[in-house]
Amino acid sequence: MSMQNRTLGFLLASVLSGYPDEGFEEYVRALLADESLEEQCRVSDVKIWPSLRSVLQECISDSKRLFELSSDYIDIFDRAKQANPLYETEYGRSQIAKGGDLADIAGFYKAFGLQLNDESEAREMLDHVSREFEFYAILLMKQKKLEESADHEGTQVVLEARKKFLKDHLGRFVGTIACRPGVAGHVTYAAIFNWAKELVADECKELDILPILVGFSGSAEMNEAMSCGATSSLNLSGRTAQERIRDLDSEVSS
Repeated sequence: MSMQNRTLGFLLASVLSGYPDEGFEEYVRALLADESLEEQCRVSDVKIWPSLRSVLQECISDSKRLFELSSDYIDIFDRAKQANPLYETEYGRSQIAKGGDLADIAGFYKAFGLQLNDESEAREMLDHVSREFEFYAILLMKQKKLEESADHEGTQVVLEARKKFLKDHLGRFVGTIACRPGVAGHVTYAAIFNWAKELVADECKELDILPILVGFSGSAEMNEAMSCGATSSLNLSGRTAQERIRDLDSEVSS
């Protein structure tokens, strides 16, 4: 499977696991039209992908469905965030460990050039699943550029980072989100997170790693002090698909 194909899959997962903002329709439409994405999804998930693609096409073709999806996101992940959190440190973690876990995630982001900025309009914490999907897509983009420039040492550094980030972070909790009652009981978000679970599992298989899956801790406290006051400076909210891709590409090249 080509690096480009996998990158698009993780970019789509980042968008779908975040709030459906004003740029959601255009970005999803652009990704669904890309044959590279379709190739990846057909190969890695022949069962779930066709159903998800059909659901997404309905959403982006019907403004009422898109509005309902935005409303449902708020109900499931904001109002009921204690039961259906999208944050890594709400799964299998103690409150004491959260600070260290968030610091580790921040270290990954900083090491690969993502400037952390507490002035960002996007207020999600570092361990939000959408942020982690976005970061992993950036790692894939970086590795592709390094391979194209024959930078073997740099390629190996990014490859090892991909393995470690999947094993220690992203690969541990995505499947648990799919099992939360509010997610499993919603047609669209069940399809999204079951697909995302398979996307991550396929990547782990590709890299020959086996993350230790975590369960739901039941902790509802979202301690802002532990967020390091930081989010990715790549505030993609409200931007066109082309602008989003350009911003990511610029970040990768820097």
